[in-house]
Amino acid sequence: MPDDALCRNRDDVIAMLRDSLTPCPDDPASYELDEGLRGAKAIELITPSPGTVVLGAKVPGLTEIGGIDVAGQLYNVFRVREGRIAAVADYALREEAIEAAGATPPDWR
Repeated sequence: MPDDALCRNRDDVIAMLRDSLTPCPDDPASYELDEGLRGAKAIELITPSPGTVVLGAKVPGLTEIGGIDVAGQLYNVFRVREGRIAAVADYALREEAIEAAGATPPDWR
């Protein structure tokens, strides 16, 4: 995982989430993407254990992070200690994030 795909403190996490999940306006032609991640169209949360959360975001136009092709999707694995986010790691593939979190994919029936 590239070094710039890690959040090492609270400020890093807040900045990453603020930039990642800022919604796009209804008219994307009138919106210019800022540097970083913008405009999540869909998100997914998986909580395999009390101290771990997987956040998936579909971000149209997002092509790469740290030189790794992400094809419009990004997955974060959050580690929580004493009610606070202690670490976040980015993954390009859903399967990698779920495995790193020790989770199993949800069965959407």
